[in-house]
Amino acid sequence: MSIGPSVGGHDQYGRGGPNDPLYLASIQRDKSQEQEEVFTNPKSKIFALAAATLYFKKFVDQFVNIAKSLTVSVNTEKALIDLAEFKKLLEELAKDDKSHIPDFTQRLSIQWQKVCENCSGLEGRASNLDLLSTEIMNLVKEIHNFPPGEDHTLGYYLTEHAGQEWIPFPFMNLLHDLHEENLASPETSQMGHWIRKIGEILGGFR
Repeated sequence: MSIGPSVGGHDQYGRGGPNDPLYLASIQRDKSQEQEEVFTNPKSKIFALAAATLYFKKFVDQFVNIAKSLTVSVNTEKALIDLAEFKKLLEELAKDDKSHIPDFTQRLSIQWQKVCENCSGLEGRASNLDLLSTEIMNLVKEIHNFPPGEDHTLGYYLTEHAGQEWIPFPFMNLLHDLHEENLASPETSQMGHWIRKIGEILGGFR
């Protein structure tokens, strides 16, 4: 029995052929539904793989955050140890005028370098710093930028002089003035303030 020729990609019953746009759209829709089921069906292997990948990413992110926190803690502890040694040197200068003694200024400069190195590690993780680390950073910046508004600050000389056998006269004068100010008024002197502040930071850590 003849069913007649197809017209426009349809047979006489109106069924579309491979070239029918509606037929092609239907096939594409079926494929999309199959793909969606693959990713959303809990029994699908691909679904299981995607879930495992997501879980692994969360685990890695958590591990990275913990690692960052531990690194900050390590840098903070090192900074505290070096600050304690720097405090001892400031106390030496407060007691005796050692501004003209190369051995002392070298030890002071080298110890300052150690403090700054640890604080550089903290500054790179500013968003993860706790209150203690923030206090350390603020104190180091205060000492580094003393006297305020000067191009060649205490931090500049401490950094430039590290490992050298000679003492720049401005550096010597700056240390001498800090000593003299502390002798005149230990409670209000700049160096006395630094010594007390480091003591507070160390006390808070313990």
